[in-house]
Amino acid sequence: MRPQSTEGINDPAYDCPEDFHNEGGDGDLGGESPSLAKNPLLAPEEIELKSWDDKGSVAINHKEPKKTVVSNSRLLVLWCFALFHLPAIAITVSLLALYIKQVQWNPGHPTSEELSILQFAAKAHETFILLSLTEVLLYRIRSCLLGEEGIPIGFLASAHYIVAPFNYLFSREFWGTAFTYTTRRLSHGITVGLFILLVAIGIGASPFSAIACIPRLLWWEVGNSTQVGGPEATTQYIHPGTVFQMNLTTPYHVPSHSLICGIMESNSPGSCRQTSVEPMINELFSVVFGDEPYIPHIENITSTRSGFPENARPISLTVSRSVPTSPKPFGAAFATASMYFTSLALINARKFFPQEDRNTPGMLQSRPSKADEFPLGKWKQPLVAVNCNATLRKKDSVPSKDNMMKFSFYENSFHKNFSLELEKGAGNLKFLEEFGNGSAAFNPVFLDIQDKVDVPISAAILFAGNVSSIPGSASSTTLCLVQARWVEAEAWMNVNESPNTHVQLEVPLPEVPEFMTETSTTGNVIQLGHEWLGAMDAIADSQNFTESVSAYGEAWRICRTQSLPYCMPVFISVYLTDFLTFVGELQTYIPPTNPDHNPAATPPDADQVIIDMIYSRYRSGYSFRDSMPIPIAFAVLLLHAIIAIAQTIWILAARDPWYSVAWESFGEMIALALRSKDPGGLHNIGGGIKSSKTWSTRVAVREVSTEGRRLELVMCSSIPSQEGTYVSSPDPARHAALRRIRTGMQYS
Repeated sequence: MRPQSTEGINDPAYDCPEDFHNEGGDGDLGGESPSLAKNPLLAPEEIELKSWDDKGSVAINHKEPKKTVVSNSRLLVLWCFALFHLPAIAITVSLLALYIKQVQWNPGHPTSEELSILQFAAKAHETFILLSLTEVLLYRIRSCLLGEEGIPIGFLASAHYIVAPFNYLFSREFWGTAFTYTTRRLSHGITVGLFILLVAIGIGASPFSAIACIPRLLWWEVGNSTQVGGPEATTQYIHPGTVFQMNLTTPYHVPSHSLICGIMESNSPGSCRQTSVEPMINELFSVVFGDEPYIPHIENITSTRSGFPENARPISLTVSRSVPTSPKPFGAAFATASMYFTSLALINARKFFPQEDRNTPGMLQSRPSKADEFPLGKWKQPLVAVNCNATLRKKDSVPSKDNMMKFSFYENSFHKNFSLELEKGAGNLKFLEEFGNGSAAFNPVFLDIQDKVDVPISAAILFAGNVSSIPGSASSTTLCLVQARWVEAEAWMNVNESPNTHVQLEVPLPEVPEFMTETSTTGNVIQLGHEWLGAMDAIADSQNFTESVSAYGEAWRICRTQSLPYCMPVFISVYLTDFLTFVGELQTYIPPTNPDHNPAATPPDADQVIIDMIYSRYRSGYSFRDSMPIPIAFAVLLLHAIIAIAQTIWILAARDPWYSVAWESFGEMIALALRSKDPGGLHNIGGGIKSSKTWSTRVAVREVSTEGRRLELVMCSSIPSQEGTYVSSPDPARHAALRRIRTGMQYS
């Protein structure tokens, strides 16, 4: 609200009388009040008591000095701004600077004592904000009191309730005033809205000040691996065309045996050329199942047939049961792991860290350098889902009715419920006609049945065999559907712990079934060709790629013999995930400053994707990162600063500025009311106020010119005064002498 001019008209000079009396008092009346005269706390030199007059009033000879109620000094405005508003604003701006600069505490700080000091600072900040809000509302109340419109009685004390507003907010004093009809709707609405806004800021000042003042424990980027490891740190990169392929259809995409087994063979010759997957399955299911009948929610697998040291690159596995009410454990398995080159790059970068950095909590994070190919700054890694379903043919079944095999797949996997039928004698399923002739099992068959499946799949693998080697025994056929994807993930390693790679998928692993079901499209599903699947079936068997032993077939025989629940989905998902992580080979350039420099090595060119390593430390500091409460806190704190600054600028920019520091406390307002004469019209209020009309009665402060620049609270009514203010008075002759308060004038 623009400051209103308080310049009065007819500005005669008044001389205050020597004594000021309550109404009806005129001189010494004799007699002494026994109750006051005998009070030992009132010294005779401070207050001289006089006798009661016949009207029941008492005169006191102690005089207050005259005061200037309204000033047009801009210097006073700036002084009050510095006193009431600047401390809170300065703290808010200082805190904002800490967050913009992302200031961090040293390791081990803040201590408990320092946290106590910060809590005290937050409380002081809250106190300064409440003081500032009170002054903002006091200016509004004074503006109404000294202006033409006046202010309702119910709002007189509102500024003093900012600190503890709840009793006032739920009282008739506020609501009876706020919702009473008035002809001055704009002014009334501004006062109500301003009070509610300031109360909301005041309530939020306490928690938001603490949120802003207390630092958070976060990971803070210190630099990259070159900055930390020095000039000897290596540059690691990959060829962009060799990773994250969507069509793995030829042996070209098969990782080399030397890539998979190189590390293990260099340390322990022959350790990678295992001839059986049974040790892997036994260890896999001992970890997964333990003593429980079903797989736990999530497990990390560290043993695979590929030979890579999986302790540094664990495979995360979970199972979702398709039919919860079924006693048979039908379900899908989901497995994922970080890429081989990502984990190896983290291990290599960690070697160049100084020993003192390895002993302090720190995180080494891997990121791709090319933003156009990796817009989110994250790597990708395989996510493989496998769902299997079996059919059983009894030895006495009728051949004509057993020519079709029906498989039912249930939801809670990467698809909805659906069924499909396969004809035994069709295409590469002709071998199924040999069932019952003594064949215990067959090598798996890779099928092209995308046209029969309602959801995009990467591969379909069929397993078949007799339940026993007895001729004519029942035969079992299992169909496994595979869906593989590249999903975005963050990869990092804690440098002060063992070199294990940690990952965080774009979707939590427990939510993967729903995620894959809702987002399956032909464009985001990896196509696994028969040649690639066949190469993966034999690559770990021997260095010569001998395909006489099938890893899939051996796993099928073991699972069928041991009757392990979820056996084939778990095995296939872990097995394929492990090999998918080897797609793409890591290249390393060792600089000449390193003793291991290879002169034949070439640095990466512009087409390569450099693996950036970001080193972070875990410490306390100030940052808006990954926080919702902090931006909200600063929005409220800055709103207070804007209101206080805007009000000050509004006052200073006025053509006739004014400012008042009168009636700072509610006690001063009571003293002014006691000084004023009975306006009339207020009845039966001695025991309290219940009527909303009484609370909404508007009052104003005016000078009584006939009584020597005396100020009184007058009640607004239908009788105009000299300046057009509507006041009431039981004495019409006296009301004509009321005038607006004048700037710079001293009043008694």
